[in-house]
Parts: sequence; C-alpha cells; structure tokens
Amino acid sequence: MQVAEKIVGNVSRSVNPSGLQAMMAQQIQTVQDRGTYAGAKCALILGGSASYGLGSRLTAAFGQGATTISVGYARPPHDDFLGAAGWWNQVYFKQAAERAG
Repeated sequence: MQVAEKIVGNVSRSVNPSGLQAMMAQQIQTVQDRGTYAGAKCALILGGSASYGLGSRLTAAFGQGATTISVGYARPPHDDFLGAAGWWNQVYFKQAAERAG
C-alpha cells in the first residue's frame, strides 16, 4: 500500500506508519532515559492509543515496568485505507513492549 497525503481542510486524513514507528521509539527512549520509578505493576488504560492515554501507558510500562492493557477503538488498515494513527501506535507499542519483556 502506498503512503499518500490526504488533507481535508486543515485536517490530515492519512497516516505514515514509518513515522509513527519512529515517534513511538523516540517517546519510549525519552521515558527510559529518565529512569525507572516505583509505581503500579499492572495498569488498565482506557483510550491508550493516543494523547494522554498513550502517554500514561508509555510511562507505566517503560517507567514503572508495569504490565499494561489498553482499551480503545482505532480502525485497522483495509483496502486503500492505511489505518488510524492510534491503531499503529498500539501495534508499535506492543512490539516494543514484547522486545523489552
């Protein structure tokens, strides 16, 4: 599938999965650079695919070492749709968390 820019008014209606993967790696590295701290060992995050929910999940998992579960809704890729940014965020978070153990 080809990444093509789709802008309606001032809203981007397309995503760049490679860019989202790089963004996720950068955010994880930022959390890890600040070190670990005591906190939750298990966290349920509602809406963990973007914004405050994603930030909460990142700090819980990579700052506290917590097991996290995220509940949210984001559309996966299909046909000529590359998927929602939140869907890719969840995919790349899961991959990084599995690598980190």
